[in-house]
Amino acid sequence: MGKVSVHPSPKGRPGNPPRPRAPICA
Repeated sequence: MGKVSVHPSPKGRPGNPPRPRAPICA
């Protein structure tokens, strides 16, 4: 949990598929 350096697609807006990499909210 935390704001890590993720891809240019921050998981904050509804509609963004969860990336199979860097588990944000495992």
